[in-house]
Amino acid sequence: MKKAILLIITLTFFSCQKESSIIGNWELNSDSEIIKSRIEIYTSGEEVFAKRTLLSEINKEFGWSKNDICWKNIKKLNDSTYSCMRIAKRLNDGVTEVLEVESIIDLKNNDLFTIKAFYTDNKLNDEGKIQTYLRLE
Repeated sequence: MKKAILLIITLTFFSCQKESSIIGNWELNSDSEIIKSRIEIYTSGEEVFAKRTLLSEINKEFGWSKNDICWKNIKKLNDSTYSCMRIAKRLNDGVTEVLEVESIIDLKNNDLFTIKAFYTDNKLNDEGKIQTYLRLE
């Protein structure tokens, strides 16, 4: 009987645990209002995307619009790591260029992840910096 109660308690505990997921609304962690922005990571059918929901001044300068897809092909590699294609924009002589850059998302906990782009060359001149995002409630 004790084993049955212990089994029920264990099953109840594990069934109530929230799966780590990047699905939801996130804000770029920055003290600078000029770069602070928000994204929503969501599913559409079998695919996972991220779209911009709040634009920073920098986003606007580079030609982003609200609800533009900014990450695509988001794939779960393991419990805390995802790969994706980051869609990046830059200005070149006043013309917006669109680039796709392979990136890795590292889920630190349910409320924080980092993303780092991997370059074959540094087209964006940002040295592949790591960006941190915080979950919005």
